Amino acid sequence: MVGTWEAIVTPKDWYAVTTVIRERGRGAGVPTGGLVHKYLLTGILRCGNVSEDGTVCNNKMIGIKANDWLKYKHAYMCKKTVDGGCNKTYKRGDETDRFVVDVVIAKLEKDAASRSRDVPDWDKAEALERALRSRKELERRWHDDEDTDIDDEAFFQNLPVIERRIKELRTDQAKHEALKAEAEAAEGDIAASFQGKTLTQKRKAIKDALVAVVAVPGGKGNKAFDYELLKPVWRTSE
Repeated sequence: MVGTWEAIVTPKDWYAVTTVIRERGRGAGVPTGGLVHKYLLTGILRCGNVSEDGTVCNNKMIGIKANDWLKYKHAYMCKKTVDGGCNKTYKRGDETDRFVVDVVIAKLEKDAASRSRDVPDWDKAEALERALRSRKELERRWHDDEDTDIDDEAFFQNLPVIERRIKELRTDQAKHEALKAEAEAAEGDIAASFQGKTLTQKRKAIKDALVAVVAVPGGKGNKAFDYELLKPVWRTSE
């Protein structure tokens, strides 16, 4: 609940701190009753190899330890045919992970900026100013010995109505400022926040943003890594 008293921290700082606490409160990132994956994109990558009959494999790719003589430590590959795959697509792990993380962070930053812009300015400032002027005028007339319309009884009958209105407006203003601050805090260093997550939390963030990433085979031979062969499929609804 947002109060009307003087704050000891700004709403923006408060939401930044509570966001970190919520992240830490989710534990070590080991899912209850689920698989614990060793590689970031296992099951998220889908094989985009097109067979001779024109069908796409679309099998979930798995993470594997790379051969010791390679410069990278892991890779992703389509399963063997006996396991339902086509065994035609292979991607080095570090570059694939980097690409997917970068595009997801960019999407999160864009969405956060959009949410911040969508919070309108508080539109009841004039109403609050009028209520404050009304209270001040009521007090002035009460103290004015020549104003016979406002005696003690009339003053204390009218004062609670005005003060209740002032309290309602200030509470609404504080809630709006907190909402705005929360949206602005979400625009903070999203990249650093993402990198601070556990592997499981990173996988969840990626799966919340993406339905899948289609990996198209790059052909045979030692070729430069081609990011164009990775096709993110974004979620379009909650």
